[in-house]
Amino acid sequence: IAFVFAVMLLVAVLRSLGETAYYPWSQEFVPNSVRGLYSAIFNVVGTFASVAALLIAGSVVGSGSGLSRFLWLIGIGTAIGMAGIVTMRWVPGGKPDRGGEHSTSHFSQMAQALRNPNLTAYMRGMGGIMLGSVLLTSFLPLYLKEQIGLPAGTVVVMDTVVMVGGALSSILWGWAADRVGSKPILMSALGFGLLLPVGWLLLPRQVSNPIFWCGLLYFLYGVMANGSSIGAGRLLFNGVIPPEKSTSYTAIY
Repeated sequence: IAFVFAVMLLVAVLRSLGETAYYPWSQEFVPNSVRGLYSAIFNVVGTFASVAALLIAGSVVGSGSGLSRFLWLIGIGTAIGMAGIVTMRWVPGGKPDRGGEHSTSHFSQMAQALRNPNLTAYMRGMGGIMLGSVLLTSFLPLYLKEQIGLPAGTVVVMDTVVMVGGALSSILWGWAADRVGSKPILMSALGFGLLLPVGWLLLPRQVSNPIFWCGLLYFLYGVMANGSSIGAGRLLFNGVIPPEKSTSYTAIY
């Protein structure tokens, strides 16, 4: 247990370092005029890759036995990850700042960023959205299994329905965000999302064909989640974070 904990902790630290570096880099190589469409395409490709990975992994784990099946999956995933790192070498931007500033200037810039009312308002808003979303989605699998009566395997498959809903709606959300702005898309998606708990509340426990109705609500959640994600991401990089201070701002984010 201690070894697994240490490995997972190392993965978490390395991932956080990589993501903190990626955010200001993406502000350089993604033009603001097409950031919504870029995010949409990114989400579509990532969603279908995730679905394919889940299906392949489920098939391998379910059909085999012993430790080797897990080692093969981990090895293939590691190889794909290394290939992705190599391909990022040709993405422009991401160079170090050679301004010769003092080593503590980054922390002072982070302190200044925390005094920016736009950033603090954005963080409060996104924190509230995340809290509400997690409170809803964390207990939905238990609700489907214990109250609606769906089999455990079907409950797991519902996650792929969320991915499909998000993927199919991403292009439209991204196209609209680039044309009407980030805030209308973000607020429209969140307003639509407020109706989903009402849908779960009104869904009868003994409804006929529960898989269809639960799948529909999961699908709509995927549509809402991707719309709010695209709107929030575009608002963050196009309206909240100044490009010249992206490193300190995204480190806080």
